Amino acid sequence: MIITSQLAVDQVERRHALERHGAEVVVGDGSIRGALEMLGTRGVGGLLLEGGAGIHAAAWDEGVIDLVRLYVAPLRLGNGGVRFLNGKPFSVADLASRRIEPLGPDILVEGYVHGPR
Repeated sequence: MIITSQLAVDQVERRHALERHGAEVVVGDGSIRGALEMLGTRGVGGLLLEGGAGIHAAAWDEGVIDLVRLYVAPLRLGNGGVRFLNGKPFSVADLASRRIEPLGPDILVEGYVHGPR
């Protein structure tokens, strides 16, 4: 399922190409919360959100993050690197039931934003 905007759906050739490959293209309201509610009506109870700082910051702002699994590597990519959550405040100390685990040279930080459910 691809949840997108009306503008993207109006690109008929592109939409048909996706549908020919088995995708269901659905128009959403433009919010992450709306997309999650739509998925919930179809029985989806959990979702892994992958992406960059922009999508993570948007989900954080909408209050839809329950569990954080943050993998931290000891390196920077690009000039200055990319700031997590577009530079919004984030503290591991604010996570409930947090766990910090070394994974070779990397570190896994895991915890609940609103407490375990």
